[in-house]
Amino acid sequence: MVRITRTVIVPSIILTKRKYEILKELVNMYKVLLVEAVDYASRNYIKSFTGLKKHLYYKFRQRYPQLPSHYIHTICQDACTRVKSFIEKRVEDLTEEILEEIKRHYGVKLSRLSKEERKVVYRIVRKIARYQVEREMRDEVVKPKVKRISIWLDDHLWKTLGYTTIKMATHKGWIAVELKPHKLFWKYINSTWKLRTQPKIKLDARELRIYVYFVLEKEIKTYKPIGYLAVDVNENNVTILVDNVAIKFITLMRNIIVRYYKFRIKIQRKFTMAIGKRSSHYTSTGEGFLGSLERVGESVIGGLR
Repeated sequence: MVRITRTVIVPSIILTKRKYEILKELVNMYKVLLVEAVDYASRNYIKSFTGLKKHLYYKFRQRYPQLPSHYIHTICQDACTRVKSFIEKRVEDLTEEILEEIKRHYGVKLSRLSKEERKVVYRIVRKIARYQVEREMRDEVVKPKVKRISIWLDDHLWKTLGYTTIKMATHKGWIAVELKPHKLFWKYINSTWKLRTQPKIKLDARELRIYVYFVLEKEIKTYKPIGYLAVDVNENNVTILVDNVAIKFITLMRNIIVRYYKFRIKIQRKFTMAIGKRSSHYTSTGEGFLGSLERVGESVIGGLR
């Protein structure tokens, strides 16, 4: 059995002024604590959620006693995830740089080494890169930056009221937010997928709503292949070779592509407005951008024919 996951983003209805202000304050507090947690974890090279929570929990609780305590748990989880991701990316970059230096300085081509020798080289180089990254982060030469904020919720911070409303714990108490589920969400819910206990929410200040990032999961059986099929995908058909017998499925995809191309050109002609000066090429030919685009499209279609 293998467990697979999918993420579905569900918007809420437009929030009331009171709910929006509460969530805005919550996001601001979350951001302040998250930035501090990321800086602390980076400066002290802490990658463990429990280790980071041990150092920051009581400090954050004293600063924001009105904030539900489990937000501090999720903040530490969020910070550790960001720091570990940054470390792995930085190690990969430094590994590539060191390998390039080895090739240039020693004139060694890794492709000429045996598989075991390449493994040894990569292991040594990654060890050097990890040590270098740790030194850089402890000396604050490099550190991850917090650019986007999504609030992590655990099972103590949210509840579902059916599938169209969620309740969130905030510094002002519990608030209910009504959602606008779409077809994809209902497709997963009405099948064998199950909601996980840690969604994320993102506040949209422009549309005055939140977006809930639901994570769904299910277990599937894995099968070992007993054979292989050769598949050839063409413009108007798909051919499959089964037991040395070619089976052709007629799709007529080319006609659909041409039709949608013409439909798109018609919409562009109707709604596109000329902005700024045209280039000298379009002015000299007098055909305009859309005319040139149509001419290129016709030539491409002619080539497909």
